[in-house]
Amino acid sequence: MSFGPYMPLKKGEYTAEWRIEVEAACNPDAVVIRCDVVGDRGRELIVKFFSAKDIAAANGLVSLDFALSELEFGIQARYSSHGGATVRCDIPIRFIAH
Repeated sequence: MSFGPYMPLKKGEYTAEWRIEVEAACNPDAVVIRCDVVGDRGRELIVKFFSAKDIAAANGLVSLDFALSELEFGIQARYSSHGGATVRCDIPIRFIAH
């Protein structure tokens, strides 16, 4: 599991990006990770599940688009492994403003 950075973001549209490596997946179609972006007090802004096949198709760059209607504090991007594969995530997770 990885999470952070608990940062404020202004109103606007964003993409959160994770660089993920998956090895030795038992079933390439099975879910291996869950990625999400959460706001203040753990409010989920977006969540998505990815298989090893999804990650390979994206060349290891997993992203989630989200929007904020106002300035929000405590924004973090998280990923967690669901087992069935060896998973690594490069740190830091990036936020890109559009």
